[in-house]
Amino acid sequence: MYFQEIYYWAGLRYHSSFALIFALNIVVGTCFVILLALFLRFIAFLLDRYLVPKDTYSMIEDEEQDEAPFVRQNDSSVSQQANDKSKWALSKGVQLFICILYTVSSVLFIFSIFIISVIPAVFYGLHILAIGSTIFAILFYYALVILLLGIRWSRRRKIKVDDAEGQININRTNRIRLLMQTHKVTFGLLCALAVVFSFAIPLALRDSCICIFSKDHGISILNGTAVFSTNLIRSFTVEKQCKEGAPCHVYATLPSNTSSSVFINVHTHIDVDAVKIEYDTLENYEKTGKLLFSADSYTYKLDIEERGKRAVHTALLKELEAHTVYYYQVVYDNQAYYNSTYRTLPKEGAHEPVLMVLGGDVGSSDIGVSVTASLEKVGVPDILVVGGDAAYDDGLQACYYSWDLYLDGFEHFNQVVNRTIPFIISVGNHDIGFNSMSKATVDENELPLYYIFIPQHYKIDEKTGKYLMEVPAIDERKTVFYHLVGNTLQLSLDSGYVAEYEDQNKWMKELLPQYPTFAKFANYHVPIYPACNQIVDNPIKSREIAKANFVTVFEEFKFKAIFENHVHLFKKTFPLLKDKVDHENGIVYYGDGNWGVTPNTCIEKGELNNKTEHLEVATNERHVWILKISSEEYEVFPVNASGIQFYPSDKKPLNTNQINMDL
Repeated sequence: MYFQEIYYWAGLRYHSSFALIFALNIVVGTCFVILLALFLRFIAFLLDRYLVPKDTYSMIEDEEQDEAPFVRQNDSSVSQQANDKSKWALSKGVQLFICILYTVSSVLFIFSIFIISVIPAVFYGLHILAIGSTIFAILFYYALVILLLGIRWSRRRKIKVDDAEGQININRTNRIRLLMQTHKVTFGLLCALAVVFSFAIPLALRDSCICIFSKDHGISILNGTAVFSTNLIRSFTVEKQCKEGAPCHVYATLPSNTSSSVFINVHTHIDVDAVKIEYDTLENYEKTGKLLFSADSYTYKLDIEERGKRAVHTALLKELEAHTVYYYQVVYDNQAYYNSTYRTLPKEGAHEPVLMVLGGDVGSSDIGVSVTASLEKVGVPDILVVGGDAAYDDGLQACYYSWDLYLDGFEHFNQVVNRTIPFIISVGNHDIGFNSMSKATVDENELPLYYIFIPQHYKIDEKTGKYLMEVPAIDERKTVFYHLVGNTLQLSLDSGYVAEYEDQNKWMKELLPQYPTFAKFANYHVPIYPACNQIVDNPIKSREIAKANFVTVFEEFKFKAIFENHVHLFKKTFPLLKDKVDHENGIVYYGDGNWGVTPNTCIEKGELNNKTEHLEVATNERHVWILKISSEEYEVFPVNASGIQFYPSDKKPLNTNQINMDL
């Protein structure tokens, strides 16, 4: 289990649990301090007993020294030489040596905490608040150990100290009182600083976010591939996203029936309680200048930090005409703030052309934006399908700005083509915040933004399990769904993040027989046939479970093509059936998610997964896949960041599995 999943399990992942996190760290810090104190005390004991020669001690008068350092009475002759106003102390050279030892030990101690906590966080998305709180709670105790025990880590001494009544008491020395008497200012100042930093630093790290493959809105780390930010840092780098007035985002997502309905999603200032979508066919609007239909919104108030808070509205436009262009406008506060067009998909079962763009691992880097912009060269797509890792927010609401950047890129593309292109987005590890088959659960009190921003199915009746023609509530949204697109059935599956493989197997076997004449396609995040051998969160065991539950269904119901992602490479397998190459009846697996990310280095390392001879090709090319569906066949081919096809097309009849390579 990864560190981040432990925090999920403990319920301590988000800033709302700050007090609980700090309380936990008090306990952890205390244990560390006890172990550290015992270790340093043992080292000091060895030094004092075996390494420090007796002649390194010298007598120093009380009047000449305000401190109470290591005091020693070596033998009776020394005791006889000392009077009530004198004591024995270590020489300055030995004191310096022990101070250096303490310093080195403290550095090693803090470095070990860094290795244990911070490094896994970088790779697995552990909330930095917990790390900061842990480190500085430990530092707080460590400072007290140095102050209260540091000068007393040698063997027990008999010290002559005047008590409150002016009497000399040799055997009952209160070390804390002695320290406060001799170092009042230093003791008070350091304790105050320790307390301040123990609380101030975690608070400064509140709402932390590590966002990879994103534009700079914080501190660049990991050779520029990731950005670290906190609430404090974002107050200087991120503008308020959803201001009063016009909406900050308008985009479309799809329910199951794509020909007669669509979700229009609108992000506004948080004070907007609801929006209304007014709409009609573009043809009618151009004739009459009026919009005869309207849909009210389901509204969710996302109350996070000031710059990111917003109202998220979703309206379901239904009973639409298939394959028709509609004009719509967003209305609230008695004003129309936004307008655009949307075209519905072909009627279910109709043999009409459809153009789909499929890819994964997008982010908001410049290269990802350029790949998206280049899609115009291919034509205006009907659907954009993202196979997971859309915005790379790692399921953290503090990373809200990564979704703003992601949506900005696609909304710019919509403006260029003068149409709202709908999304289908499968779930990936960087959308949900943990890895495949981790057994982690989603915090229903603070859901990942994937659930809040991207509705993709109708509301489900709890009693019958059937779909209702309504917007699903946030906590009702699933990570497994399907879409009817013309004469095709498009499945979006979950690679074992939230939904179990076995449950999805059962769901598919219940769903697919209802659509026997539809050509079937599927997309999901983690590949079953990856391009690389070594993938940390895609072990062979999970692939075998996926094969047993996914591939068997794909082959039983004769799926046409499968789209995989996650590995950050361009990949295409040979047609596969029962784990063997079968050019007549096999299924091709396209992948592997390289829309806008840094390509995987496994090719350079010689770690391609070609031992089983499944791979037809694998390269580092950034790309998306184009799926063209016509009345009789479909065509699949990749385009690069320049919008240029760089590998031959696969053309395949919709009613057979015979491959026809267009060379």
